[in-house]
Amino acid sequence: MSEPKLSRAEIDATRGTRNTPCVGSCNTFYAEECYACGRTTQEKATWVRLSPDEKDQIWERLIRRGWQPRVGIHDPKA
Repeated sequence: MSEPKLSRAEIDATRGTRNTPCVGSCNTFYAEECYACGRTTQEKATWVRLSPDEKDQIWERLIRRGWQPRVGIHDPKA
């Protein structure tokens, strides 16, 4: 049985003011996904062109995997 979809409010509560899951420490060495943010190289390359719904789907996957804002990364809206 699949987990219920997270609401936009639940996604926003975790991601805060961040527009991207990027934590400024890219590492995809021998991996399909970045070790720092969890996105695939394709997701990272097309992030600015994705629709809000597409971004929400990625955010939901990352949040379910335990994505958390990294301490020490500058967030201009914080």
